[in-house]
Amino acid sequence: MTTVAFEPGVVDDMPDDVYHNDPVPEGSLSTSGAKLLLPPSTPALFLHRQQHPAVKREYDVGHVAHRRMLGVGAEHVVIQRTDRKTKVVDDAPNLLTDSAKAHETQIRAAGKVPILAKDLAAVEAMATALAAHPLAARIFQPDRGVAERSLFWRDPETSVMRRARLDWLLHDRDRHGRVQVVDYKTCDHADNDACAKAVAKHCYHMQADAYCAAADATMGGGAVFFFVFQEKAAPYLVNVITLDAEALAVGARLNRTAIRTYAECREADRWPGYAEDNYNVVSLPRWAPDGWED
Repeated sequence: MTTVAFEPGVVDDMPDDVYHNDPVPEGSLSTSGAKLLLPPSTPALFLHRQQHPAVKREYDVGHVAHRRMLGVGAEHVVIQRTDRKTKVVDDAPNLLTDSAKAHETQIRAAGKVPILAKDLAAVEAMATALAAHPLAARIFQPDRGVAERSLFWRDPETSVMRRARLDWLLHDRDRHGRVQVVDYKTCDHADNDACAKAVAKHCYHMQADAYCAAADATMGGGAVFFFVFQEKAAPYLVNVITLDAEALAVGARLNRTAIRTYAECREADRWPGYAEDNYNVVSLPRWAPDGWED
């Protein structure tokens, strides 16, 4: 692999598509990529997703909410219809109007996010609720931080370039001199148990560890990471959380495995799937009936 110099550091105002398409000529590893290198995923799936990025409609409300709360991100186009199965009824210029699917495809091709009017109304209500939350409102005051800052740094062990895009970076450090990084998440439930389950399910502890490593490597002094979870249904409750040391340690171990896997696959230019050299032995899941009657 030919390597072109790309200096590690902090980059402001990098467009979303530039960051997500990986601006590092030699390639870099993000948290979302690291997750795909670990079971139950495979390096083969990681490589496929790098070459064929997936667009998921369920993320649309979150993307629009991010732009509304943080002030940056892809613009949106309101689709005036009751659901996604009916034909488009609005008269947006320069957009296909023969079907909802074609309409959404062209909106996305323009780098924008399609959103239903009812979902946009919910995002506005979420913004009102967020502004009424004492802690979250202080965190996201426009003069207190900067949104969507991109960080690039080299892993000391493998020399792999890593990258992270911070939702929100506070200008002020905490009383221990640490950089304060914040990530905004929309969710169905924001109680502590639900947040813990979301962290485990989506490997958010890997993100927390990686973003702290990114901030420390590029700005020094250590870092502390907070999540702001907000529910997508009224009354749009907010919960600000941080992870304990054990969760961060697990995230660090998973990241280390993913980084080593990435380095090995890239060096060999081999991205394996499931069992390729031998077969796997599979047991029934614990919930499966055993066939014996009491």
